Amino acid sequence: MQTRLTLVRHGQTEWNANGKWQGHAAVPLDDTGHVQAQALAQHLKSWNINRIYTSDLSRCLQTAEYVTEALGLEFVIDARLREIDVGEWQGLTEEEVRTWDAERFAQVMANPFNVRRPGGESFNDHSARVAPAILEYVKNHRGEHLLVVTHGGTIHAIVRGVLRMEIPADKRQIPNTSLTDIIYDAEKNEWCLESAGLIPHLELTEMILPTRVINPELK
Repeated sequence: MQTRLTLVRHGQTEWNANGKWQGHAAVPLDDTGHVQAQALAQHLKSWNINRIYTSDLSRCLQTAEYVTEALGLEFVIDARLREIDVGEWQGLTEEEVRTWDAERFAQVMANPFNVRRPGGESFNDHSARVAPAILEYVKNHRGEHLLVVTHGGTIHAIVRGVLRMEIPADKRQIPNTSLTDIIYDAEKNEWCLESAGLIPHLELTEMILPTRVINPELK
């Protein structure tokens, strides 16, 4: 019996557009993010999704709200699905961190799996937080198709912590509202990364202002 998980990165935020590290900050979708989320929701309308889980951060909640409205489902909020905690670097760009915190940045980049961001998490910390959530979903919903609305770094952490592999280099970038599919085969006790970072709903989407905006303070 196979269980499919479609991992969705949230829509774009202003901080995404400006290259700022968001971490656990409550940054809402920008206009482009709302358009992306609407396009995603329309794309998923024909999918047979059984359940939806989402991070508790506003950019994910807004994205999930569009999808749940289109599919007629409710979502379950799980804070374990949050982005990696970047601690003191939250709200900064990589260039700013390289300049203002060069020594600690070099230490983290030399060993990102074990060295924590100042006041934050390491890659291994992140995977250890999110992997139990995914294993719990699979155990509780065998044979179902689950949608997980989360963050780019968290998608990498799931693949790293649950599948024990890295997303291939040519798919390393996870675009906003992209789809990454992983499958668990219970009989073989095997995981498979089927696809990563797909955005079929955006390839032909005209980036115009959304017709309706989900309130960032909705949840």
